[in-house]
Amino acid sequence: MKNISIIGKFLTLMAAFGIFVLASTYYSTSQMSAIQKGYVGVAKSTAAAALLLTSANRAFVAGREDVTQTLIETTTPGHLAATELLKADHTAFDEYMGRAASLDQKHKIDILDLKLRIDNIFTHDCQTAIAMGNAAQSTDETLAAQTEFLKSCSSSFPAAVKAMITERKVLQAQADRDLATLDDSTRLIITMTYIFILSGLIIVLLAGTWALRNWITTPLKNLVATMNRLSAGDYQAIIRGTERRDEVGLIARTLEFFKKSGLDKRRLEEDAEVQRQVIQTENKRAEIERINNAEMLKAVIDALAIGLAKLSSGELIYRLKNSFSTEYQKLHQDFNVAMETLQTTVQSIAMNIKAVHAGADEITRASDDLSRRTEQQAASLEQTAAALSQITGTVRK
Repeated sequence: MKNISIIGKFLTLMAAFGIFVLASTYYSTSQMSAIQKGYVGVAKSTAAAALLLTSANRAFVAGREDVTQTLIETTTPGHLAATELLKADHTAFDEYMGRAASLDQKHKIDILDLKLRIDNIFTHDCQTAIAMGNAAQSTDETLAAQTEFLKSCSSSFPAAVKAMITERKVLQAQADRDLATLDDSTRLIITMTYIFILSGLIIVLLAGTWALRNWITTPLKNLVATMNRLSAGDYQAIIRGTERRDEVGLIARTLEFFKKSGLDKRRLEEDAEVQRQVIQTENKRAEIERINNAEMLKAVIDALAIGLAKLSSGELIYRLKNSFSTEYQKLHQDFNVAMETLQTTVQSIAMNIKAVHAGADEITRASDDLSRRTEQQAASLEQTAAALSQITGTVRK
């Protein structure tokens, strides 16, 4: 059922309910048909046989009256009419009894025995009296026929009538018992029908409820719970039902897509957070390094400032003692080397200055001597120049 759509599931439940309704209808109609057949059977068998016995009893009583009529008639037409009536009533009696015997198989033998017994009354016990009555032409013959009737025939009628009534009561009692049994069966069938319908309805409702809960409600509740977990950021929730081919499966696959999207988003956020932390850590490290470099640079500058101050004050023997960091170590060495070189140079200059002072003194003395000699030579040159001028003038002349 996981691969059937919700409308298909609903139609399946409706089909099951329809089958139950059809089964209930079939059961009810079959039971009602059985009840109807039972009542019809009783009506057409035992009850009908009892009614036929009543009719046969009336025909038998009418036949007795016909026999009596043949005994009191004094004319030939009257005898013929009474004989025809007797024959008709006897025939009707036989017909009623035969039909009753054919309808009630259970009492068939009793009915046929009673029929033969009464037939024997008409054909044997009363036959002589009937014949005498039909043949009577005088009052004496009529009285003789009546005497024969009272002697051999009349005594058979009360017992036969009683037997007929008794048999009819037996059949009626049987019919009543059959009807009572049918009534009990009807009530039982009605009760069982109600029980069957109610039980079936309860079963269908329970099965439908179970089916709806297991096919639709529970999966949807699980998906809603999973959806709430996903909306809360719990992407570890397991989504069930993605293999289904119904609407529940479609929702489950959609949630699976959202879950993957959420996981990808979380992964990107985690990567971004890692990058942010890396950048933040790098920035902190760079800031710490910058601060450290600034502190080291400040220390270097302060040390160099002290060294330069010492240099400006002429303290050429000052050297940087505290070591610098690796990147400033060469500056430390160069400063000390420069101070060393400067000290050496200054010392050399000082020594050269002393030598220069000594040479300058000699030069001064030599210059003084040279100056005096130069003056002397200049005087001599003036004199020589004057002499040359005179000579030149003389030559021109």
